[in-house]
Amino acid sequence: MPPLLLLATFAAHLTAASLPPRAVTATAPHTGSPTASANATTPPQPAQAAPPVAPAASAAPAQPAPKPPTCESAEHRQFDFWLGEWDVTPYGQPVAAGQGPSRNTITKAHAGCVVLEHYQAGSFSGESVNIYDRSRGQWHQTWVDSTGGLHEYWGRRDGTTMVFHGSTPSRTDPAVRHQVRLTFFDLGDGRVRQRSERLNADGTWSVNYDLLYTRRSP
Repeated sequence: MPPLLLLATFAAHLTAASLPPRAVTATAPHTGSPTASANATTPPQPAQAAPPVAPAASAAPAQPAPKPPTCESAEHRQFDFWLGEWDVTPYGQPVAAGQGPSRNTITKAHAGCVVLEHYQAGSFSGESVNIYDRSRGQWHQTWVDSTGGLHEYWGRRDGTTMVFHGSTPSRTDPAVRHQVRLTFFDLGDGRVRQRSERLNADGTWSVNYDLLYTRRSP
């Protein structure tokens, strides 16, 4: 080997021997994104428990509806002695010749709360509605008839009688009303007496009519 070539070869070997060895760097496999690489090294977090649910408040039990009032008390039966089918004649007087008795039918209606009267005397007719008013502790009667008359009364049971006070229209002056006392007597033998009286200016009473009820034969 020529001296110059030998010298160059020796210098190359000397340089290679004096250099430190290279560090080998491992290349991580490609994951597609930095986030995926970070997630791969983050440990899984434990699932959080749901907050407890408060129990639903229990609904209050429904209260029963109050029962409607009835008409079964003794006060509502105070006028029962008037119920029936009646022949009506003047009290203490004979029936006029050729004239029969008037007729009156008294019944209960509306669950026994109302006493209804249906009166017939020839061409004249009339009706009354009677009811015990529990708020006042009194009976009330409204009478209407075929002459356009309107009679109104308030009253109470007194022993064997039912006594009403009210007003009726004048037969001679339609603008005037008279104070009237109307009394029903339970005679206790299946008969009833009905008397109407008008209050006079001097405080006395005058009889308008006085009637006797006798139960009609079947």
